[in-house]
Amino acid sequence: MEAFYGWVRSLTGYFLFMLVLEHLLPGKKYGKYIRLFAGMVLILLVLQPLAGNLRIDEKMALAYEASVFRYQADELKEELLGIGEKQLDRMIGQYEEAVEMDLKGMAENEEMTVQACEVTIGKDEEKESFGRVTDIRMDVSGNTDQLRLDAGRLKRKIASYYDLEERHVEIQIVEGKR
Repeated sequence: MEAFYGWVRSLTGYFLFMLVLEHLLPGKKYGKYIRLFAGMVLILLVLQPLAGNLRIDEKMALAYEASVFRYQADELKEELLGIGEKQLDRMIGQYEEAVEMDLKGMAENEEMTVQACEVTIGKDEEKESFGRVTDIRMDVSGNTDQLRLDAGRLKRKIASYYDLEERHVEIQIVEGKR
């Protein structure tokens, strides 16, 4: 009998709370949402004595905790992927710098000065070109009469060294001396 009185007290308290809440709202536009929420809570309160032995509240709590856990796990996965992407970008940037240094050394062996150098490395993990040099663009200058021939030889040497087609290696000759 005590459980019944507790149930009636819960319902009475609930209805009083909802009555006060409805009168405190500044406008009527939120009334339908409050009534929807109130209806769901009322259903739970009415079914509480009937579902006491079924432990619905524990099942609902477990379902809620599971959904929160999945949400947090998804957030953590996205965060870890973001960290991985940043680290990958940093590593590829260092690799590009190392390739640029190699290219400058190759150009110096051909008695050319590198004015500008740009290296592109494949960043898409799904493609075969991932982690490989895909394009090279260089601006060189020199003081030899056969600079064009030397630039062509350098282009073939670079293409062979990085296993690229020559069309992916662009060498521009710019005015200027060493």
